[in-house]
Amino acid sequence: MSAPTAQIFVSYAHADNQLFDAGTKGWITEFVDKLEKAIGMKPGGNNAKCWIDYRLEPQRKVDEALLGHIRESRFILAFMSPRYLESEWCAKEMHAFVELAGGHADDRVFLVELLPTKRECWHPGVQAIAELKFWTSSLDQPDPMILGWPVPDPKGDRPYWNELNRLATIIARQIQDLPPIPPDPPPPPDCPEPPTPPSGPLRVVINADQTDHQLGKAAQKLLDDLEVDSAIAPEPISTQIPEDYNRHLREQLEASHGVLIVYGLAPPSWVQSQHAMARKLLATQRKGIWSGLLDGPPQEKPDHGLSSRSLMVLDCRQGLSVEPLKNFVDALREHHV
Repeated sequence: MSAPTAQIFVSYAHADNQLFDAGTKGWITEFVDKLEKAIGMKPGGNNAKCWIDYRLEPQRKVDEALLGHIRESRFILAFMSPRYLESEWCAKEMHAFVELAGGHADDRVFLVELLPTKRECWHPGVQAIAELKFWTSSLDQPDPMILGWPVPDPKGDRPYWNELNRLATIIARQIQDLPPIPPDPPPPPDCPEPPTPPSGPLRVVINADQTDHQLGKAAQKLLDDLEVDSAIAPEPISTQIPEDYNRHLREQLEASHGVLIVYGLAPPSWVQSQHAMARKLLATQRKGIWSGLLDGPPQEKPDHGLSSRSLMVLDCRQGLSVEPLKNFVDALREHHV
């Protein structure tokens, strides 16, 4: 088992990294350089490496190359600001990281707030995460100003250096908690056999986000009453490698006749990503209806945005009941048992 590497993906708005004058670096470039060195001085931080895309906004895009860097990163460091929230690319970077983390990124996202922002405008997957405030204002200086702007002074800007040191300590501790990276698995055979539909009793995977876990458990009890072998997909662990979690979920899906995705308090983006993963695995192996969307309480929430001939939407916004689940089970049995 090799020591864990800790690539940190840096997500920022180019407008926040402008050069103040010749011979200086942008504020974010300077910050990331100092942060990486500070992390390296902490116990467990010697394997930290920051990755930052210096392309200008018009040239940036969330392509396969960038997704590769996001997949390789154990953490993301986002510089929150009004310009960050305006950036389409920054939003896509954060969305991609949160989705790859399985929707649970509490211990893997670090937020540096450069200027005041509205938390409700952040990605739903990071709204509960505490930010480190790198701006200040006062009665004498009511307009917010970034700490250490435009160029941090090693002697005079103590709040800047104190907060940078605090962030380095937090990241180093998280690196120490990372699990070891297992050795590479053996290469697959040249012509692997595609997964075949399972035989035996009807089996359903219930996929519920952490916020909808209780609703998923209630649905499992009703499925048990309908004599369906059901299992709730495991929740990802904050220190778990995303690839390991996704592989485990894929194995569960391939061994099932269908999947029931729970949509209560989870963000629509999470619901859509889970359905996309299930569709990629099951669409060519299953016929007719193989996926269900348990559209539960609350009544007022965004549309889930899903539409597919293989998907049955179970309207349970008024409350969970057995009848919609029975209709879903009957549709599964018609094609798969």
